[in-house]
Amino acid sequence: MRMITRFKNWRQTEAEKLAPMSFGKKVRYILYYYRFWIVGLVILVCMGLYVGDAVYQSRREIVLQGFFTNDDYGLFDAGAILDGYTSGLTLDKSQRVVFDDVLYIDLEGGATDYTSASNGKIIAYIVTSELDFVVTSVPVFQHFAADVPMADFRALLPADLLEQIGPGALIELAGADGKTGAWGLDMSGSRFVRDSGVEAAKGFYILFVPRSAPNQEQLVDFIRYSFAQ
Repeated sequence: MRMITRFKNWRQTEAEKLAPMSFGKKVRYILYYYRFWIVGLVILVCMGLYVGDAVYQSRREIVLQGFFTNDDYGLFDAGAILDGYTSGLTLDKSQRVVFDDVLYIDLEGGATDYTSASNGKIIAYIVTSELDFVVTSVPVFQHFAADVPMADFRALLPADLLEQIGPGALIELAGADGKTGAWGLDMSGSRFVRDSGVEAAKGFYILFVPRSAPNQEQLVDFIRYSFAQ
């Protein structure tokens, strides 16, 4: 009750101050004396909108999730790739595609904290069967191939797509289980590298698929889009 009484008294006092003022003076008075309250209210509203959007997005089904790391030549802009790929999809409001291009793994010992965080995120998403593919540099691909079970592209891709991509794009090496397989896909012939004009990028980027990838059918569709002429 005391708080209610104090609020009523404050409101009456402020109303008496504002009553004789012109509209312009009222606005200036409010902006000056209540600017911190206004800023706080704006921040709270923005935070509420952000949290609400985060909750909404988390409830949408992820139909494809991929990471792009070590993009030294700036050819894999996740936002641009997302817009280009999803423009040809028919997704309902409960579905989404997620691409991330902020990860970087330095195998030479630099950027230790960032490398650890990036490596940890990739491993965590693989272990929880949330990651469909990774596009990265040859050394990073080889680094993961030694420890992470991967899908063999000869078994993953349909015959027509394998023929379109060409056998030369398949990277074969011994995998985590000691068996040799086509665990990597050279992205040189993809629209992202092929049309870039960056010759140094050819043979630099490899796509690999964890064996635990949950959306392999959608992944095949993305690879088909990537290598479309």
